[in-house]
Amino acid sequence: MSAPIAYGIDYGTTNSSIAVAYSHGVEVLELDSSAPLPSALPSISYLHRDGLLLAGAEAVEQFAITGDQRTKCHRCSLVNRVRVGRGKWESQTYCRQYAVGSGCLDSRLMGELKNELSNERFRKTHSWAQDYDMEDLCAIIIADLKRRADQHTGRDVNRAVVGYPVAFFGTAGERFDHLQEVAEGRLREAVYRAGFSEVELFPEPAAAALDEVLDDGYAVAVDFGGGTFDVAVIKIREGEGEVVSMEGAAVGGAIFDQLIFERKVAPLLGLDKSYVPAWFKKGLASWGKFRHLLTNPQTFIVLHELQRKNRKMGDLVNSIVREGQAFRFYKAIENAKIALSRVERSSIEFHPPQGDLSIPLRRSEVGEMVSPYLRTVESQIIRALQGAGITAGQVSIVLRTGGSSHLVAFVGMLNRLFGAEKIREREAFTTVAYGLGIVAQETWI
Repeated sequence: MSAPIAYGIDYGTTNSSIAVAYSHGVEVLELDSSAPLPSALPSISYLHRDGLLLAGAEAVEQFAITGDQRTKCHRCSLVNRVRVGRGKWESQTYCRQYAVGSGCLDSRLMGELKNELSNERFRKTHSWAQDYDMEDLCAIIIADLKRRADQHTGRDVNRAVVGYPVAFFGTAGERFDHLQEVAEGRLREAVYRAGFSEVELFPEPAAAALDEVLDDGYAVAVDFGGGTFDVAVIKIREGEGEVVSMEGAAVGGAIFDQLIFERKVAPLLGLDKSYVPAWFKKGLASWGKFRHLLTNPQTFIVLHELQRKNRKMGDLVNSIVREGQAFRFYKAIENAKIALSRVERSSIEFHPPQGDLSIPLRRSEVGEMVSPYLRTVESQIIRALQGAGITAGQVSIVLRTGGSSHLVAFVGMLNRLFGAEKIREREAFTTVAYGLGIVAQETWI
């Protein structure tokens, strides 16, 4: 096999993948043959107080072992007891989580980091007297992809083409251009920190169409992922494609999971009560926001009040926040949503040692929740068509990819807009990576 030229990396909100570009072709790597999605690495990072950093399934497996382990502040090696006078002692530490009588978990599991790239207020997170900035956290996933690809190729490849959404999560509004630039800059820096020295960024929706042999005319590529929606209109002439229009919106599966939490889960957990602060409920609404609760000393005061008012539900919330059950909790919501692409009814099943939660969920309910967001998505498609100067009737084929593209209401919207006979489903978690590999091949061959 010839030497690799570069890598194509699809760094996603919920899953990531990597392709190797050779002079003779592109190969999307199988990252875990035993996983339900062998070519996808869950975009999950694991951090431990001893410095261990892991990504993907390994991160989840390790957290299953250490997730409920915690260290009391008065026993922590990061806290020093210093005599400040006769019979008087003072605790000194660089850890900003320190509080008298408190403690913290020995490990953290973090996800949906891509959704924070445009958030200028989230510069770093603090754990165990150490700051981790956004670029460091994203680099954990990208470095793991590089490590696996390097092992596969037997080379230390330092070139990469990395996909980016037309509109990063959180960029909507008057400051779009600035926030989009911030997000792209952070993503590029994360790739450098992951071990690459030559980095190019390429729009994800354009990459999604590059593995197709298309007839002359117009094609539309829609990429609907965990954090963003992107659409590209491609003009095909003599087998060559030219992207003539692109649009995007910060809408994705993570928002839909949050809606389910707010409408169905939060009331049953007692989070709609007056004694629960809005910031606490907001922090529990999604896995992406959850990390902020762990660094707020007031969190544990609220937990105590919840347990005092309603022991059963308070213990469930406590298991999520303090006992390492957060990943299982948010995964239960996501799994119930995903199941609705196959069946009319599902349920959120969360059964930690501290209690049980079983909540029925109907496809029609989720459809009603997401309908305003799907109107936004449809408006972006129409804008892209207008930007290309064509109508939906002039489109020959629509390429659908991304995990959220399986949403029944979304498929129905595409069918109404273009006609079901034009819709072609692409592999959700490798299509973009393959296209980025093609770009990498053409860039450095």
